[in-house]
Amino acid sequence: MFRNRKGFTLIELIITMIIIGILAGIAIVAIVIKSQEARDSRRYSDMKAIGLAMSLSCVSGETFDIAGNTSVLPMICQAGETSYLNFTDLTDPRLNSDCSVALEGCSLNSVDVCEYAFADMSTGLAFEVAPQVIDPCNYHLNFYEEGADSLSYITESDFHLSQNSGGESACLVLGNALDDAGTAIQVSGISFGQTLKIKDKTKGNAKDNGWGQNREGGQVWTEFGWPQPKLLNKMRLWSHFANGAEAVRDFSIIASDDRASWVTLYTGTHPEELYNDFVDYAFPNDTAYKYYRLLVTSNYPGDGGDEVGLDEVELLCEN
Repeated sequence: MFRNRKGFTLIELIITMIIIGILAGIAIVAIVIKSQEARDSRRYSDMKAIGLAMSLSCVSGETFDIAGNTSVLPMICQAGETSYLNFTDLTDPRLNSDCSVALEGCSLNSVDVCEYAFADMSTGLAFEVAPQVIDPCNYHLNFYEEGADSLSYITESDFHLSQNSGGESACLVLGNALDDAGTAIQVSGISFGQTLKIKDKTKGNAKDNGWGQNREGGQVWTEFGWPQPKLLNKMRLWSHFANGAEAVRDFSIIASDDRASWVTLYTGTHPEELYNDFVDYAFPNDTAYKYYRLLVTSNYPGDGGDEVGLDEVELLCEN
């Protein structure tokens, strides 16, 4: 007697292959992410060890001789061996190369994994002239985070990560970011006052402490920028009806790394009844940006017409 043996149909085989392919794709993505996380963990560990070695070397009066260096972004491994750490072993875990191999040092414009590199302390940029000595009491060291696809750095007083990692606080910029001496302020136009006065945190009036500018039917902005990205998630705003300028009404908070493409972090309306006091605007943000703008699209009507007045702005990072 013949039995009817039924096998898999072509459609069943195709569906099975698709499912296997999807599962394999998910597994590959998970492996890639875990590999990135593992390398980032190694980078954080390296940076903490470097920071400790730098501090000990500073206290001991050591300096790192890199005589013969021709790079304006010298790599950490060029510092050689000190009494506290063998820097020649500290190369990026993905590049994992010998120190004698010429690789790209991490710069502010790095778009891919790069080698731990010293940079100008005051700017985080490449040195103007290739340094021959690194001062462990005054340094800036850039490195790349794969998980965040972004540059981070350490200095003698700061360990800046572009992402929340290792259980650390996501708020890596404490207090008012405008207190940073490296803050650069630009505006789309000034009618009166001085731009730098906007950094002052004492309430006053536009003539003494703030600025005003005419929208002329359009929009105006004030921009705050830094050499290195900052993770910020709150803006304190104080506008006014004074000195011929009117209070901010509709506005947005936007951010960028290149001043070409902008991300909108917050859009809202400033309450008319609170024009003479601070109003806090919190916005979800887990990305560090180099530039933040307060973009004003309308103001409350008054004798000042399109003249927008602003006394105080604070940019903060709060958990």
